[in-house]
Amino acid sequence: QQPITMLHACNGRLLAKNGPQQSPVLRVHACGGRPVSAGLRLSSAYLMCKAQYQEVEAPEQQPSRAKASASPTQQGVVDKVKVARLRALGLQPGDIVQGAVIGIQSYGVFLNLDGATALLNVWQISHDTVTEKDMHAIFKIGDTVKALVLSVDVKAAKVDLSTKVLEATPGDMMRNKKLVFDGAERMADEYSRREVARQDGQVEAKKQRLLDSGIQAGDVLQGNVLWTQTFGAFLELSGNFQGSVQSLLHISNISHTLVKDANPLFEIGDAVKVLVMSTDLKAGTLVLSTKLLEPSPGDMLRDKQLVFDKAEERGAAWRAAALAASERRRKRNAPVEIKAGDVVQGTVVWSRGFGALIDLGRVQTFMHVRHISHAHVSDASTVLFPGEKIKALVLYNNLETNMLELSTKRLEASPGDMLRDKQFVFDHAEETALATGIKEGAAAVKRKEEKAKRVLAMGLKEGALVQATVLSTSFAQTILDLGGGLEGLLLVHRVSEDFVEGKQMVSLFKKGDSIKAIVYSLDSQHERVMLSTKHLEATPGDMRRDPQMVYAGAEAKVAACELKHKNILYQKNVRKDLRRKTVLLAVQKDNAASQAVNQDRVPDEKELQNRQRLEALGIKEGALVSGSVQSVQADGVTVDLGDGMTGRLHHSHIDSEEPLKTGDQLQVLVLACNAKRMTVQLGTKQLKAIAVRTPVTVT
Repeated sequence: QQPITMLHACNGRLLAKNGPQQSPVLRVHACGGRPVSAGLRLSSAYLMCKAQYQEVEAPEQQPSRAKASASPTQQGVVDKVKVARLRALGLQPGDIVQGAVIGIQSYGVFLNLDGATALLNVWQISHDTVTEKDMHAIFKIGDTVKALVLSVDVKAAKVDLSTKVLEATPGDMMRNKKLVFDGAERMADEYSRREVARQDGQVEAKKQRLLDSGIQAGDVLQGNVLWTQTFGAFLELSGNFQGSVQSLLHISNISHTLVKDANPLFEIGDAVKVLVMSTDLKAGTLVLSTKLLEPSPGDMLRDKQLVFDKAEERGAAWRAAALAASERRRKRNAPVEIKAGDVVQGTVVWSRGFGALIDLGRVQTFMHVRHISHAHVSDASTVLFPGEKIKALVLYNNLETNMLELSTKRLEASPGDMLRDKQFVFDHAEETALATGIKEGAAAVKRKEEKAKRVLAMGLKEGALVQATVLSTSFAQTILDLGGGLEGLLLVHRVSEDFVEGKQMVSLFKKGDSIKAIVYSLDSQHERVMLSTKHLEATPGDMRRDPQMVYAGAEAKVAACELKHKNILYQKNVRKDLRRKTVLLAVQKDNAASQAVNQDRVPDEKELQNRQRLEALGIKEGALVSGSVQSVQADGVTVDLGDGMTGRLHHSHIDSEEPLKTGDQLQVLVLACNAKRMTVQLGTKQLKAIAVRTPVTVT
């Protein structure tokens, strides 16, 4: 029953309506309809009630009997129920909803949306001013209301509605609400289009403002605080450009020391200096920082003026550091023009027991201890020393990551030279690398030729069944002897359809065991023949349970697979022939139907004029015509054929590696022309086929 003073936030300004000055309590109604004491932070649509507007002390609120009687557990259950109901509705901003009026307050109307409660605020009812008396005249308890969803907060179980945006003319809700509800969907679409256009316009305006200002990363700008929030301060920035730019200084970029609330640090109107960390021209936003301007961590909390006084100096230092970092990234990301087999010179940065880091100038890479010498090296730091100049052979270079693999072992003329005389190895590095490369290349070619001869001699082919003897087994693979000097490789993932562990691999294949397997691949890139046993399993996992049973039924399994493969190929060929015949019959039927229609159809006067015009220009299917490129599009070009006639040359019909340009002269073939639609399809690729076939008659 106490008098209430209402406050509304509008366009960043705090406006107070006239109210009894003797009131000891000042309340502000937030969007959710709950009274909030003055001086507390409201939603983003509101500003804090500052002391300069009205000095008010809010007394402690006494809980009502209803709230006192409800336990926290019961309140939590109610909140969960509200959230669940709202989530089940799946409402989105812009949706049209229909609900019944369940309550009318001075600040708005409450609606029931299938069990969820939504609020229609008083200022969202109509463009005209709506009083409490007007609300009782417009709405009655139980009335059905259509409204547009403005916002949905599922966690807080809050839905904000509006009928104002559904009005065709301001005040329709006051005069005839049924008219508003009948045209709700149409007005909602118009509102959505206006909102999209407005938001796009705002983004474009921000982008243009940022582009015109010429602000770049590293600039130090001066500005004023417009308002503050817990998460940061909104600033109006000025500099060597016309107008101003508004942006947010986020709480995470205020100081190196943790800041939990930005409100105590800034007041409205405070002059500040900030560093531009980055610019986003697409969104028209800036990332600002005072943290990077601090001479020492925490200065923004202790002495802001000190930070602002040294802002230009710190900004220049940051720009220099950012430029150096950018240059380092550019060099690091630039592809290193080093290929496998090259001999490179570098400097040892550091060496440890497991290897050494080598600096090659543009890139640093690691050389493992196993690549130092053919002789055993237990500690790389005993062979390579920091600052020492070395030469190494590039074994591998990943151009995407610039990761190199180096070796000095491959430069040794005889094993152990790196331990006896490193300088001799480095002095003869190029000739040793050349000899090693020629020797290894010849050896690889020879191995491939020998493998091909052995495979041919044994009559192997993919899918053939072979019997082999186990030579060695590891957790990942088994090496087998196929006879005739040919080796096979059985990888762990080709043993069984079920997962096979490394220990199980060793127990399945022991040295000297005789097994059966299928030839999986005869790829020349592999020195060994790739084998598989999982294709011999009758059921997945048989190789793990009983390998001998798999070997016993191997011949029958291979024969069944071959028969199945032949049947599959036969069925594929039958289906292919059937599809070909079906398509041919359909095309013939369509052609016959179209010819019959064309013969029966009488062309209109416009089509006859178009035919005469095409004949006068010599344009008909199969004719060669000349023209010039009028315009170039992404999917082809438009060709000017003279007398205002144009043709379309699609990129799939262009036989030219060089891109066509406007004005280029062309000789093209008319692929199709439609007198009714007055369209001409052209091609140049077909001219090449016509030149090959002589003689030819185009019809």
